[in-house]
Amino acid sequence: MIPYALQEKNMAYKLIVSKDAHLDIDAIVEYIATKLNNKTAAISFIDDVEKSYYNVVENPFMYSLCNDRGSSAEYFYRYVIGGE
Repeated sequence: MIPYALQEKNMAYKLIVSKDAHLDIDAIVEYIATKLNNKTAAISFIDDVEKSYYNVVENPFMYSLCNDRGSSAEYFYRYVIGGE
């Protein structure tokens, strides 16, 4: 299961994953595992998502700001999963 929020002792930032994002990730994993019949790829995708969470928290400034959040006072960063 992928956490909704991730915060460790030594991390300066807190990552909050919305319920909608969590549902999207679940749907993607379900699609890969069942429709494409590729459970290995589904597990790899989950691993990539979890790694991305840690990467964003550890060094958020290496990613571009997400500009589609309106005039929110909070900062949101864009991270492409599996974009290597």
